[in-house]
Amino acid sequence: MYLRLHILIIPVYSSADVWRDMTIRRIETPVTSIALNVDDTHIDTDGSSQLTATITPADATLPTLYWSSDNPKVASVDQNGLVHGLSDGEATITAKAIDGSGVVATCTVTVGNGPATDVELHPAAGATLTVYDVTVSGTTLVLTPREGSTKVARGEAVLVKTSYSTFTASPLSGSELTPADYGTTTLLLATPSEAQTVSCQAGEAKLYRLTYYDINEKTGLGFYWGNNDGTQIKAKPGKGYLKVPTSQAAEIKGFRINPLPTHVDGIDAEVQGSDEPIYDLSGRRVENPTSGIYLQNNKKIIVK
Repeated sequence: MYLRLHILIIPVYSSADVWRDMTIRRIETPVTSIALNVDDTHIDTDGSSQLTATITPADATLPTLYWSSDNPKVASVDQNGLVHGLSDGEATITAKAIDGSGVVATCTVTVGNGPATDVELHPAAGATLTVYDVTVSGTTLVLTPREGSTKVARGEAVLVKTSYSTFTASPLSGSELTPADYGTTTLLLATPSEAQTVSCQAGEAKLYRLTYYDINEKTGLGFYWGNNDGTQIKAKPGKGYLKVPTSQAAEIKGFRINPLPTHVDGIDAEVQGSDEPIYDLSGRRVENPTSGIYLQNNKKIIVK
């Protein structure tokens, strides 16, 4: 009588082997960018807001995100990107790729039941101010003035033309404006609250930043591609950028704002005893001007 013994061999992997294997598969197609549907948002206490993320590339090997809040007592977030407002304050919600690429995207959430922070813009005394929506028609940049309105919605980017170098903004208590209130679908978007690179997929849209064609000579003010193919820009807080569908922009690399008004009405004699600040022709403020031509109160003056 024979006794048969069957030996089952189960391979054993160390945790290091498992992570090594995952790392190899992650490197095949890593996440290169994450774009959230909003960069900042306001929700009421006990309210909620759904954040959605677009991952690039679409065929990333591990397109899974880890969501977190840096201030969970103010706002929490689940692993589907749903944010809940818990108490008055501010929190930063972060969506991070778990594939080891280190790619993240953030959204600033303000929680509270206070009034919306929409604003109305006001020109300096004696100056003019116009708010424009920006669209594109073929190869032409179209600036549409908001006739009779200088109101701007919270988180909205607009182009402002004023005949003086400064203007002010006052909050509109209780207002809840949206860009759609003006009947124009503007292509000008607000930049993130923190400096970062904004990207879009090739064939989807082109990204343009407001700058000069010749940055040294400060000529040719307009919107131009941020990189060689218009799919990426370096976005800074407080700025705006154009996102133009490729069906409208094709391969147009830039749009000049033309003609560019100078707001200089002529040359006056030297102004004695004026309290208005004086600027040189490059726009730099001058405390003690020597002889030459300067700008004061939007007019050229001659200092002898």
